[in-house]
Amino acid sequence: MIIEKKRFGTADGTPVLKFRIRNKNGMVLSLISLGAAMTGLTAPDRNGNFGDVLLGYDDLDGYLANDGYLGACVGRYANRIGGAGFELGGREYHTTANEGRNTLHGGRGWSKRVFECHPGADSVEFCLTDREGADGFPGNLTVRVKYTLGDNNSVEIDYLAVSDSDTVLSITNHGYYNLACGGDVLNHQLRVAADYYTPVDSELIPTGEILPVEGTDFDFRTLRRIGNGFYDHNYVLRDENPGVVVYDSGSGRKMEVETDMPGVQIYCSGMLTDRLGKHGARYGRYSGLCLETQFFPDSPNVPQFPSAELKAWEEYRRHTVYRFSAE
Repeated sequence: MIIEKKRFGTADGTPVLKFRIRNKNGMVLSLISLGAAMTGLTAPDRNGNFGDVLLGYDDLDGYLANDGYLGACVGRYANRIGGAGFELGGREYHTTANEGRNTLHGGRGWSKRVFECHPGADSVEFCLTDREGADGFPGNLTVRVKYTLGDNNSVEIDYLAVSDSDTVLSITNHGYYNLACGGDVLNHQLRVAADYYTPVDSELIPTGEILPVEGTDFDFRTLRRIGNGFYDHNYVLRDENPGVVVYDSGSGRKMEVETDMPGVQIYCSGMLTDRLGKHGARYGRYSGLCLETQFFPDSPNVPQFPSAELKAWEEYRRHTVYRFSAE
């Protein structure tokens, strides 16, 4: 395993570092300390040719202007909190409204924050302290996000966090994947181990219902073509792994997702605006597929959803794996 480190630029006077981890098969995972973001991931096709399956930018300016969270670690609360607020322990908290009247991905969040870095033999761990009241959330929170590249062509993400008072927390990675390494993802085939999903209103806030996927366009219980880019919905994962499978028949690349989170947001980048990406590529609607493992959106306001509450001094430990192969 080989890890390379170099300076990628400066954000608010703080150096931003870039890391490249290469496994014995030639797969390369690239990371930066701004937003603890994944910036590149090469995976082989059925002929052994490597291609970058992760959308991103060539330089730091792209990530500083990044309005789509490309590759970033997002928190404190992944996805949306309706009305930019919630009640916890009999007290109301008002979070940063950054999508109309709602909070998306924590408000100002972490995607433009520079994390501390601790490289290991086959991994890089990023660390951040989020102070009490940041974006309106309670508790001084310390968070560690560790990315490990395995020789079995897997990327493992381990999240560890502790707060000094009760809070809510849901952390995810916002990578946009394209197994064809270009074009749109509508011809990708998708399987999601979920019998239910959470419908949303016109502001993409859950209605509170948990509805069956059977007989609807949301049914991906068997591998099928995505076909429609309107998906930006949370799926209620069954207790099985892999929870998600993505396959591109043109290249033969396959990605399997394993997680201990109760939900996954399937987002086909339907709101991604036209922009310049890596190596002169143009990105826009449907250029990438996001598979955001998470607590359900707006869980702090919906009692019937799995609780995202984190008690004071309780450890938040969560694990997600993206595994790649070709056939």
